[in-house]
Amino acid sequence: MLGKLLSYLKGMVINPEATLKHLHEDRMGIAYSFLAVTGFLFLYTIIIYLTVLFGGTVDAAPWIAVPAETYYHFQLFIQWPVFLSLMVLLAGLIYVFSKSWDLRGSYDDCLKAAGFIMAVPGIFVTVLFNTILLVSFLTGTYSIKAWAAFASTAQGTNFILMVIALAFLWGAELTFAAVREFFSAPKLKAAIISIAATLIGAFFTLTYIR
Repeated sequence: MLGKLLSYLKGMVINPEATLKHLHEDRMGIAYSFLAVTGFLFLYTIIIYLTVLFGGTVDAAPWIAVPAETYYHFQLFIQWPVFLSLMVLLAGLIYVFSKSWDLRGSYDDCLKAAGFIMAVPGIFVTVLFNTILLVSFLTGTYSIKAWAAFASTAQGTNFILMVIALAFLWGAELTFAAVREFFSAPKLKAAIISIAATLIGAFFTLTYIR
């Protein structure tokens, strides 16, 4: 099962259209979608926890009003239900927008795609970015103080926002491909649906986080 999950994640990066087609036909697609989100959150939590443990700073403050040293011990248990609800929301947005144009497809199809739409940018942008930071801290390539100082500047803020925007843009691209595959949508309708679903999903994501 792990091998197939990794194959799906790799395929979403290299050839998302063909991978989505295969996922569409997979009766276990929803389970793999669920595992993709769970895997992303697990990796992200470990990297952030290690960064904080070694004295580093992260761009995301605790989501709830508890001391950071306590929050990061339990971050996975806080984020997991939140991101699962966002996965369900994203699938619902794609389904409602697609059905408003009377396009064929099911909510199950949307759930199959939603987890990967969230997990792929999450792993290959967010997790990778924070992993590079952690490794640079541990190897002394880049100091924690230098990163903290940079992140507090306008240039640093813009850089972090650019990384976040990259993740959402990638998610929008995957949403576009999913709507094309699962609903046989014309390109223009698929583009409108992907943009609308991504913007609303991003609003709720940033609302949860901040």
